Amino acid sequence: MSEMELGNLYNVNKTINLQQKILTNTELKAALRKVKHFFVDNSDKYFMLLCRERYDYTLFHFLNKGDITLQQSIKDIKECLLNRGQVISIEPATEMNGYEIWLKVDDEAFAYYLFPYDLGVLEEGVV
Repeated sequence: MSEMELGNLYNVNKTINLQQKILTNTELKAALRKVKHFFVDNSDKYFMLLCRERYDYTLFHFLNKGDITLQQSIKDIKECLLNRGQVISIEPATEMNGYEIWLKVDDEAFAYYLFPYDLGVLEEGVV
C-alpha cells in the first residue's frame, strides 16, 4: 500500500511542478552555487544524477575538487540538465543527502536526484 501512496504523492508533485515557472538564468546559477558547496563539503568523488522514471542515469566523477575543476564540473552539470529539459527547481533532499531537481521535458515534469555514489562504483585495483 505504501508504494501506491508514494506513487500518488509523486504524481501530485509532478502536477504541481509542471505548473511552476522555469528557473531564470540567475536563479539557476544561485541554485548551482549551492550544489557546488554540496560537492565541496562531501568527501565522495562520484555522484549520480538519476531519473528512474525516464531510465536516465548519469555518473559524475570528480578527480580533483579544486576550484577551477569544480567550476567546469558545475558548468557540465548545468549543460547536462539543460540538455534534458527546462529546470523547474533544485532543492536539497536532506533525507537522501543530495538534491531533488525537477525538469520540464516535453510538457511533463520529471524528478531527478543528485546524490553521492562512491559506494556504487568499484574501481579496478581498489580493494
